Amino acid sequence: TIQAALVVARSIDTVYVAGHIFPLICVLSWGPSARWVRVKGGYAATSDAETPGISDPALWPTIVIQTCIVYSLGVIRIDGVTNGALENVTITGGNNAGNGGGIDINNSSALLLAGCTITNNRTTGGNRSGGGIHIDGFSDVIINGCSISRNYVGDDYLITGGGISLDAGGRVLINNSIIATNRGFTSH
Repeated sequence: TIQAALVVARSIDTVYVAGHIFPLICVLSWGPSARWVRVKGGYAATSDAETPGISDPALWPTIVIQTCIVYSLGVIRIDGVTNGALENVTITGGNNAGNGGGIDINNSSALLLAGCTITNNRTTGGNRSGGGIHIDGFSDVIINGCSISRNYVGDDYLITGGGISLDAGGRVLINNSIIATNRGFTSH
C-alpha cells in the first residue's frame, strides 16, 4: 500500500505509484521519518518490484480516494516532512472534521506538490479551514502545475479557504496551477 511504502521510506527514496484507484479507510500519514522522499504517481503497473513501469499520468492516473463513511477523514496528512514531493497524484473524497479535506500540511519545509489534482474534498464542523489543502505550522510549500477545484468548506463564519487555506506563518508559492470553483464562507 502507499501507507506501507511511506512507513518504510527513508531519505532520498522515491515511491513509484501505479496508475490505479487507491481507496482509503483511514488517513494517509506522511511523517518526518520520510524526509527527502518523492511520491510519484502515474506509472504503468508492473510485476517487477525493483523497476517502475512507464510514466504516463494521463494514461495511468493515480487516484487516492477517501472512502471511509463512518468517520469524517481527510485524505493525506503531511507533518514534519522536509524536501518531500508529491507528484502526479489525484487526491479526492476527503470529508474531514478537521483542517485540510484533501491534504493537511503541518510543520513541513520545501514540500513540492507537482502535477497533482486536488478535487471534491471538504471540511466540516466549526472553525475548520482548507477544503482542498490546509497549510499550517510555518510550512513552506511549492504548488506547481496542479489543479485545485471543486473543494468546499462548511458554512461557519470562521471557516476559510475552499481551495487553499494558509495559516500560522505558512508560505506557499503557486506556479502554473489552476485554482477554480472552490467554495467557502470566506474563500481565498
